[in-house]
Amino acid sequence: MNINGYSMKAVKEFDTPDGGGYNAKIYFENKRICDVHDAGTGKPPYVNWFIAKNDDQCCKTRDEHGPILDEWFISELFSLYTKEKDFRKAEKKHPNCCMVYVELNTMARQCYIFPTGRRLPAERIKESLYENIPKEEIKKVTIYRFLDDFVVTYPAFDKMKSAIENLYKKCSDDPGIKKYSDELKRKDLIQSLQMHSGRMDTLENVRKIIKAAREKEKFRIVYAGWEAEHLLVIYDRKEEYILLKQKTAKNDINKDNIEQEFETDSRDIEL
Repeated sequence: MNINGYSMKAVKEFDTPDGGGYNAKIYFENKRICDVHDAGTGKPPYVNWFIAKNDDQCCKTRDEHGPILDEWFISELFSLYTKEKDFRKAEKKHPNCCMVYVELNTMARQCYIFPTGRRLPAERIKESLYENIPKEEIKKVTIYRFLDDFVVTYPAFDKMKSAIENLYKKCSDDPGIKKYSDELKRKDLIQSLQMHSGRMDTLENVRKIIKAAREKEKFRIVYAGWEAEHLLVIYDRKEEYILLKQKTAKNDINKDNIEQEFETDSRDIEL
């Protein structure tokens, strides 16, 4: 399993009075970058970046990956790890199975194993679900058929934009909430989302909408807001990572040039 190159391994779970916690190691492109400890108390997990003897290299790793590995993203990694673990167990018993995760509008989640469902079309699987769960109560269905399905990439720009536009459309039904969506002009939405500062302004705006909708118990808007918030965060994380990689590559090139110039100067002196 991995999310955009990040994976969680060597996970050791333990029970706590509040439910459970875990210790784990996080890798990026198969290279260990940090250790994580979740005490299971509801607080953010502790991230230990100093796992090597070279403190300078550890600091560099922290500066590069720290902005990406926030509480939310680490939680996503652990969730995907547990899903893959459940799938592996089911696959041992039923080699042709598929695993289906259902997210309800109430934010509750349910897992179903279809012992011979690996080749079943998605529509057939959903029809079976609707026999037990009313269609209107289901928010999202995710089907896992192979281990490759646990390799996740970030959403495209259009998907993020559509989620935000859908949220703003739902806000138009309530004047008290609509005032927040009107803070940002929709005609400028595409341009604003292309910049980090614009995405952060939009994210703040979306969170205001969610808060106002929860106070009015407009849960249809709350769920749409959570979806928009989630896609905004992970899209911005992707863009931030690209910029970090470009900056790191540029610094490495400059370092190589400096070393090359130094070697040339030394050679000239010797001559």
